[in-house]
Amino acid sequence: MCEYTCTTHPESSGKWWCPVCRHALCDQCIREVFLDGKWEKHCGECEGECVSIRALTRREPMGFLPELPGAFVYPFTGSGWAVIAATSLCYSVLGSLLSFGSISGMFVTALILAVAVLVTLYVFALMLEIVSRSTVGDDTPPSHPNITDIVGDAVRPMFLAFGTFVIGFLPSSICLIAFYSGAAAARSLLYVTIPLGILYVPMGLLSMTMFDSSDGLNPVLVIRSAIRVGGAYIVACAVLLGAMGLHFVLRWYVVGHVPYIGPLVNNALTVYSLMVAARILGLIYFNYEHRLDWFPRGRE
Repeated sequence: MCEYTCTTHPESSGKWWCPVCRHALCDQCIREVFLDGKWEKHCGECEGECVSIRALTRREPMGFLPELPGAFVYPFTGSGWAVIAATSLCYSVLGSLLSFGSISGMFVTALILAVAVLVTLYVFALMLEIVSRSTVGDDTPPSHPNITDIVGDAVRPMFLAFGTFVIGFLPSSICLIAFYSGAAAARSLLYVTIPLGILYVPMGLLSMTMFDSSDGLNPVLVIRSAIRVGGAYIVACAVLLGAMGLHFVLRWYVVGHVPYIGPLVNNALTVYSLMVAARILGLIYFNYEHRLDWFPRGRE
């Protein structure tokens, strides 16, 4: 079993894991809180509820490729199926209400959209939780995200994720603009920059999640990390791209023609695909942590 050292006190063993700030903590760094009739361990810095590292790291990494097929089963384990059902139902209800709101007036529409934004932030925070837990060997989907500050735990990471996509596809966007501006040579560059963007984004999202700051957007860090993981990372990107492609094919050519429950099934497919993608990102770090070497003091 891998041993952790405390992020704040490297001379001490890390016994607890905070899924909010994603740090290994020793007993000095946590405080006990009595809630709902039981004592809980909470991070002394961000107040997030901590879990035992011993409970999380139940096994050694088996290798990314052997673990990859399990990512497609992962959303249906534990409470994952309930998360898919609840979020897809919520989006379907909001979609139906939005149609009603367009008739009732702008205020009702704005209110429904505000709720939809909050649900989206909730789902996004849940995906971050899946990535975070998967990086330390947890094989059970979380039933809910650990949110103590909606801005810090959901809004800011969402902007960082958006920045990752911007950086990844900025070269191809420039080439596309140049092509439509009359530069015929830019078309050839699109065949290079678009695949490079696809290769860049998954590692960029993983880096953004783990560093939880703009440091994770550093293109040098992202590109170097992708090269360090090597061929397995290319396989991961291909699988992610294939899964997303299959999702869109099912959405437009199958689910879209299913009466009544089509939107519900489509929302379920979307949440399922996001959970699979988050799981794959977490498995990349779990299996290649030493090769990435992002936090040298994190594991010994």
